[in-house]
Amino acid sequence: MCTHIFERSHLKMKKIIATIATLFAATSLLTAELPSVIQERDLTVGGRIGLGLNFFDFNCGGDVGEDIKLMPGFGLNAFANMPISTLATLPEYLEPLGVQVELGLHVHNIATNDKRDEDAKGHYFTLDIPILATYKLDVNDMISVTPLLGPKFSFTLGKVYNDGYLLDDFALKSPFNFGIEVGATAAINIIGPGQILVDIRYNRDFTKMTGDGEFKDASKNAFDDPVLGSGQSIDISVGYQMKLNDLF
Repeated sequence: MCTHIFERSHLKMKKIIATIATLFAATSLLTAELPSVIQERDLTVGGRIGLGLNFFDFNCGGDVGEDIKLMPGFGLNAFANMPISTLATLPEYLEPLGVQVELGLHVHNIATNDKRDEDAKGHYFTLDIPILATYKLDVNDMISVTPLLGPKFSFTLGKVYNDGYLLDDFALKSPFNFGIEVGATAAINIIGPGQILVDIRYNRDFTKMTGDGEFKDASKNAFDDPVLGSGQSIDISVGYQMKLNDLF
């Protein structure tokens, strides 16, 4: 009996060692191939930080407010850009085309006058994933301008928080928002191996943000699943980017 237990334990140990060796070999192979993959794809990575002018649209079916007011916001973005020409053969005039995937965290401040002409303010946080088509235009050896356009998938993190007279803090029926992002980035070659970025974007959500449950405002008006409206903003940011090729 002891012999059988020892044999089973020995067999398990051999399987574990074989699995570890296989994983090690696969990881080593991937690590060895990664530089060549990056060079072939001509990947550019970077980050941006900036401010937003939020003018939340309460008028698209909103139950809370009517007048749109400009409010400051804040955002952080990381991104990776890859030329489409590394995936397929393109005509010369299409070679500047690229695809850019971003991950951003944004703070949205909103304000309006409610239907009793009282100030209403609030804020919420989103995790944003834009997937953008880009077209790089070289102005000269130092400066390039890249228009960009594409869909944006956004997720509201937590509740919509009351900063004044709005509604009580409330959760949303769905945290998901779908929208569009359009803008342009100017890249300037003046520092280090990469470029300084100056970026401007217009963001528009198409999904209406709807509360989950019944709420009352300061006037005791009841709202069942209140529709807040949809977000939109103009974002201005600065950042830095560089090609991963320069690291290998």
